[in-house]
Amino acid sequence: MRKLTATVIALLFLATLSVPAFAADSGKDSDRVFAARKNANACATEDTVYFLCNESVEGGMEHYVIRYLDKATGITGPLCGRPECLHTDADCNAYVKGRAFGIAYYDGRLYWVAAGDMNKYYVYSAAPDGTDHRTVRELDGELVPDEIGDWSFQFHREHVYLSCIKNTVINGKVHESGYIAAWPLDPDEAGFVVLDEEGTTLQMSTQLYGDDMYIVDVHRTETGEKSPPRFRRWDITTGQMEVLFDGQPPFAGGISDCWVTEDSIYTVESHPVGEEQYERSVYRYDLADGTFERSFEWFTGGPCAVGISDDLCVAVDSETDGRLAVIAADFQGNTVLDAELAAEGMPRGLKFLVLTMAGEDGENMYFYNYNTSPFFVSVALDGSGARILWP
Repeated sequence: MRKLTATVIALLFLATLSVPAFAADSGKDSDRVFAARKNANACATEDTVYFLCNESVEGGMEHYVIRYLDKATGITGPLCGRPECLHTDADCNAYVKGRAFGIAYYDGRLYWVAAGDMNKYYVYSAAPDGTDHRTVRELDGELVPDEIGDWSFQFHREHVYLSCIKNTVINGKVHESGYIAAWPLDPDEAGFVVLDEEGTTLQMSTQLYGDDMYIVDVHRTETGEKSPPRFRRWDITTGQMEVLFDGQPPFAGGISDCWVTEDSIYTVESHPVGEEQYERSVYRYDLADGTFERSFEWFTGGPCAVGISDDLCVAVDSETDGRLAVIAADFQGNTVLDAELAAEGMPRGLKFLVLTMAGEDGENMYFYNYNTSPFFVSVALDGSGARILWP
């Protein structure tokens, strides 16, 4: 009876998803809190979080399932309101055939990219309740690299943008380079390349803000050394690329993530201060005068995954006993959360590198791992705990 009741509640909830939760979600700008994440497969409205999960089984066809979380009730499950559906095959509204990328809530609908047969890629969309699936367009095959890493698909102002590290084999060695392509959502218009680096790119982050794409990258210099971070801005209306900063910033360490505001770029810098210990600070780059300033010294600790979002800097480490160690601060340096949180069902013995920040909504942060022990977890910003949302 309990299971039946939960199923009925879930179906009633899905029925309400046909109307977007609030008007601000219906715009045509990228939801950067979720979309700007590397390998990001989650998005959100005011009431609902959506996330893509790889539920392929060994020997079976690769497929993903769109899952949802109702923030008010905590109910989570496949985004399918059909009571007779077992959610195991292509007849399910939540089923996505092939490898899926970058789900986003854009212009009142869900959008994502999936790899089809013959290594073709397509943009799909669906209503917020999982119905009304549509094929939006095919992505020009020659514009999608054969092997991509650290990818992000971002839907913004009538286009979908792919940014990634392109892996190319040259003389038997893998060559990694930054790559960005874009496609209008209108299927009658052709896609185009925004950036195709010639050198070796070690790290690249992109973020769409208004009429601009901001690109922060670290590359290999001609002498084989790791370069300082370079900041660029590409105008999506004129196609002009502008170098904002390409020199030595007032820090020697590497950067983990970036966040763009109207007048600034915030980034988290870290450098070693001892064996397996790193000092971390948050720096602000002023877009008007081209200068850096240290906003605050954050914390010193061991290796951990770091993310930066809308006025929120987050570091998270997974402990061997199935707990999450989370440190979060706002851009003024005020501590938001510093706790070890138990997460029931968390796989034991995880390493920090498998955790990636998926986004946050002001009440919870979301992290995922799609590697050997895949899971999707929410962490309450009030320190009340963590919860495994999938599996």
